Amino acid sequence: MKAFRDSRFPTHGQSWTGEVEWMRLRQSQARAILRNPTYAGAYVSGRYKSERTIDADGNISTRSVELPPDRWEVVIHDHHRGYISWDRFNANQRQLAANRSQRGAGRLARAVRCCKAW
Repeated sequence: MKAFRDSRFPTHGQSWTGEVEWMRLRQSQARAILRNPTYAGAYVSGRYKSERTIDADGNISTRSVELPPDRWEVVIHDHHRGYISWDRFNANQRQLAANRSQRGAGRLARAVRCCKAW
């Protein structure tokens, strides 16, 4: 995050005009980039599944659950030119997992420490 402190990154704008807005890199964006297999040149389908639960009052809620890579439905390596190799991507995933300082904490409470993204 420090290396990109003065850089601007594209983000989805607040409107439906299709205009790209540029802003400082957020930790959530960096994590999403590092965890996305597209950057390693892979096409993947089935990374997430929906789970429905019913609470004691009968209210139904749906949440999206990320699946481990061995449960992804489709993985096509070298689908397109990647920015990093598949081996580098997997090494980054191991590093990110090792960096999780609070295993039971919510996603925002965990700190992303370091990865060799490029």
